[in-house]
Amino acid sequence: MFQVLMFSGAMFANNSGKNYEVFMRLVTVLILFFIGFNSSSAASVSYEITNILGSRWQYNYSVYNNSLANDIEEFLIFFDHNAYANLTVGGTPINWDPLVIQPDALLPDDGYFDVLALGSGIVPGTSLPGFLIEFDYLFSGTPGSQYFEVRDSITFDLLESGNTVLTNGSVPEPNSIFLLIIGFVPLFYRISTKGK
Repeated sequence: MFQVLMFSGAMFANNSGKNYEVFMRLVTVLILFFIGFNSSSAASVSYEITNILGSRWQYNYSVYNNSLANDIEEFLIFFDHNAYANLTVGGTPINWDPLVIQPDALLPDDGYFDVLALGSGIVPGTSLPGFLIEFDYLFSGTPGSQYFEVRDSITFDLLESGNTVLTNGSVPEPNSIFLLIIGFVPLFYRISTKGK
């Protein structure tokens, strides 16, 4: 990665000091973008999606405690009242207590899947799969990502939040994205100076 940066920087340096200064500013912005894009969250939730029959679907969630200081003892996953109906618990790991609140389009209010540890929670650096919920999906196509929150089970303080991620999604890794962007920098420079 840094070899690409050095090659590109040398190409700019051979032309003029101003172009090199612009290049270095661009590289700085891209590095900051990469650092921000590549940072992981303290907790995350991934899902697998299965079509049961027609508009009936099932999410299978895995919860990851990447770096929270405490065990994960409670989390909530929200279901948009415009997209989901008839939520039912399909199963949870032993010693986890699920609560389902139905989405209500008349209020309007989103539903949620609230799961509480009855014993020890998910310790830092580990994950726990097997949180299943079935539902009717009100749109065509495949259901996608949802908003989640990890809460303190006593104070209900928000510890982490984000969106669920498809387990086998085809999202490029941040390193690939970064290299692709850096690879286009010399190309755009050549195109911009070709007409001069």
